[in-house]
Amino acid sequence: MPTLTIRGFRTGDAEAAAAAHRAGRDHLVLTPEVFAWLNSHQSEGAHYRCLVAEVDGRVVGSVRCGVVTGTTTRGIGYANGSVLPGYRRRGAFTALLAAAERHLAEHGVVEVHSWVDEEPGSLAFAAARGYTEGRLAHFGGRDLALPLPAAPVLPAGVELRPASDWADDPYPIFLVEADAIRDEPGEVEMDAADYEEFLNGDWARPDLDRDLTVVAVADGEPVAFSAAQTDGVDRYLD
Repeated sequence: MPTLTIRGFRTGDAEAAAAAHRAGRDHLVLTPEVFAWLNSHQSEGAHYRCLVAEVDGRVVGSVRCGVVTGTTTRGIGYANGSVLPGYRRRGAFTALLAAAERHLAEHGVVEVHSWVDEEPGSLAFAAARGYTEGRLAHFGGRDLALPLPAAPVLPAGVELRPASDWADDPYPIFLVEADAIRDEPGEVEMDAADYEEFLNGDWARPDLDRDLTVVAVADGEPVAFSAAQTDGVDRYLD
């Protein structure tokens, strides 16, 4: 019988682990480089950990988990992962999730949140393990090689600039982020954004393209922005 092993992530696992997360999810832009980077750029309080599932020595799935930071609500964690389609329903993700939940419980987490594909098998899997449905998220795609509509007219006094203009001092961008996430739909109130976490966890991401990230400026100050994460080839998530 195949041998299943759950262990900690190693740098050499990045390509296989990222492939498992992306399988069947065209909206995800998650490169092996970013996957490896995430494991070394988390705040101490996040207690971040990535685990992988091996079947006969091959990495077939992974889960990323940690404590939710940026909020005054305590005891909230997350666990997000996936297994390659050909290895699903063989117990790999059950074992990964159990290991992630144990890790989170050791760090005071009493409530775990996770993204689940909106299809019967995934929803049944989550429900059978005590998870309840929260908000829905929908992702749209567009082929940028096709003709694009005309850009809308900007409001008076508003200009668009690339985020790279704030490369030396992104604090004004952080202020927009900290204010916007307060009323972003979700189960956790994100009311304690931290600038150092923003710098190390968002602004420093290797897949953040600051030239494609567009900032709306009014009266000389950023008031909105649209962040662009790219795979460095031909896909981006906005």
